[in-house]
Amino acid sequence: PQLTHIFQTIVRHPEVFYYHRHLFVPQMINSLSRIGLPASSPQEHRNLSIILVELVLDWEEGIAGKGSSNETGAILKAVFGQDRNKSVKAAGAADDGGTLAPTKTKAEESFSLDQSLVETVANFLVRMILHAGESSDKRMSDLGSKAAVLFGRILHAYPSTDIQKVHLEKVASLCSQSLPSIEDTSPDADDLDDNDAEEPGTS
Repeated sequence: PQLTHIFQTIVRHPEVFYYHRHLFVPQMINSLSRIGLPASSPQEHRNLSIILVELVLDWEEGIAGKGSSNETGAILKAVFGQDRNKSVKAAGAADDGGTLAPTKTKAEESFSLDQSLVETVANFLVRMILHAGESSDKRMSDLGSKAAVLFGRILHAYPSTDIQKVHLEKVASLCSQSLPSIEDTSPDADDLDDNDAEEPGTS
């Protein structure tokens, strides 16, 4: 609970934490599975995990301070009762006034995700998509769609991202279970014999 409270504070005020993201992003990423994937995880925490992913990607793409996507803004408003875009714009106004602007260092400005963090995020999103696909809850279905969009963003920015084989094997297993086998779809031999024996007009 304390960890999620901290992360909720960060996504509510991304402009405050942007120049200190090197202190928070590794912990945020390494906590994604713990927050969003357990079967007992409440929907609010699942939403938070997806919001954290988009926030990290926004920061990584250097668009913090310009507002987040409408999609994430809608999730944030539904979960926390406020719009992150408005918070970011308000911070920009304060920054222009020269009163609340954080002090930046070169180390903070140059922080970026390393490959291991990128792959942790990507594999988390794959697991979330699979988890959503197994659920009949519409909220999970919507969350899975958002996770798929974020996964596409990662592959576009980091095409060499390695996805753990176990996740792909699970997809293949689910697909094979949903497809009828050849034996199930082929006509019964006895039925073929009966059809051959019964000629038109003989009945």
